[in-house]
Amino acid sequence: MRFRDYIMEGFLAYEVRAEDMEPGCLLRIRGEGSNRDRFIRPQVRHYITAAGLTIAVESED
Repeated sequence: MRFRDYIMEGFLAYEVRAEDMEPGCLLRIRGEGSNRDRFIRPQVRHYITAAGLTIAVESED
């Protein structure tokens, strides 16, 4: 799913893909090459925890 979100004083477009992985799911987040793409993952992490969900494992890439 494609998102356009206001992050760090500007709009950023990014894509989130979800893959069913029992007992949870794998989210793949990809920016579009902006110099502010590094701020997308922390924002998505905030949305997930604010919704009361838990992040069990997070990759570095």
